[in-house]
Amino acid sequence: MSLTGSDRVFCHDCGRGFDSAAELERHVREKQIDG
Repeated sequence: MSLTGSDRVFCHDCGRGFDSAAELERHVREKQIDG
């Protein structure tokens, strides 16, 4: 899944934008820990 002209990835849960898939992954993991 990629958006044309951008490699930013977005959290489908909260809509926050990240510069890389790794950033998004870390964000998702932290959300799961928080509950």
